[in-house]
Amino acid sequence: MVAHIYLIMEDSTIEAERSAVFLSEQTGDTLNEIKEWAITGDAETAKERIGNYIDAGVHYFVFSVPYTKSYEASLDRVARLVGQF
Repeated sequence: MVAHIYLIMEDSTIEAERSAVFLSEQTGDTLNEIKEWAITGDAETAKERIGNYIDAGVHYFVFSVPYTKSYEASLDRVARLVGQF
């Protein structure tokens, strides 16, 4: 099974939520709605949510990493996270 997931990961959940505001502007969804369909948070939150997908049978992931204040730092965080699985 494959999952396509928006992944907004920052050093803290508060920072990730601030970064998610642009998605709200693009989609019209509230921050709470975005947090339901996107993984938004720090590394531990992301790891837990991805683990839930794995437990549900997902074997392949396609992550969309929306542009944030520091896109390269976001990609580094994602690379470190993926290396944990």
